[in-house]
Amino acid sequence: MKFNRYFILFLPLLWQISSAYQVSDGRKNPVCKSYYNTTLKKQVFTQAEIEPEFPGGEAQYQRFLFKNLQFLPGEVDSSDLPSMPSSVIIKFVVDTDGQINNSRVDDKDSTGDLSPLERAALRSLRAMPKWKPGKCNGKVVAVEVKRPLNVEVEINE
Repeated sequence: MKFNRYFILFLPLLWQISSAYQVSDGRKNPVCKSYYNTTLKKQVFTQAEIEPEFPGGEAQYQRFLFKNLQFLPGEVDSSDLPSMPSSVIIKFVVDTDGQINNSRVDDKDSTGDLSPLERAALRSLRAMPKWKPGKCNGKVVAVEVKRPLNVEVEINE
């Protein structure tokens, strides 16, 4: 069986944007939660008052992935399809300058055991333009983003 093209159909991403609130009496904002990232050697927020945003918003993010998520020639064949996941959770840090750093597949430490979909997702993350960074307490901060990526692969013969 010969495969000429791979088409990827993105299913709607379901993610909830939690509403943040400002504390006006000078206390730390309880919405902003962070940890020290030893790889980046800086504080990284897992929740922010204002979450990072892809340039142009969610619709542009979807368009970017649709155009840029591609399998390399020979990376996928018919024997891979039954075992290939149809979804992956990607994590990355949007730094204070909007750059994407520390991109990875959730719950995987090594890049050696990634599926073709996971490798394609990481390649597309590396190609992303700068994002609008997140904010906490009025300051621009590095924010960890965790997003599901659901695909349906159609093969044209």
